[in-house]
Amino acid sequence: MRKPPITIFNSLRFKLITGLMLIMLPLVLFLIYTNFYSIQVVRNQVTQSNSNMISLYMGLVDKSLADIDSYLLKYASEETGLHVLDRSPEIDIDLYKMERIWQFKQLVNNVTYYSGLDYFFIY
Repeated sequence: MRKPPITIFNSLRFKLITGLMLIMLPLVLFLIYTNFYSIQVVRNQVTQSNSNMISLYMGLVDKSLADIDSYLLKYASEETGLHVLDRSPEIDIDLYKMERIWQFKQLVNNVTYYSGLDYFFIY
């Protein structure tokens, strides 16, 4: 009686390795897919969060600038001493210096109401 030839495809080692690969390969591929999907989801959420934060910050900056703009318009329209600063200081140097000090004091007093007003000065 003749024995059938033992091939590599009929061995126990091949069957175990093939069975393990048939089980593990889809699991590893699914793990890789879920990792890439998770990376994309987190990246999109971070992008959305940063976009929302920038929009909120820009809204606050715009509101602050609008408040300062309205303050400066009101200040320029109501303050009567600004025309003294527009003239040459040689005409009345004492009046010019007093008005400059007065305007500086006005800005310093109003800085508590407008925090962005720290950077304004009068020529």
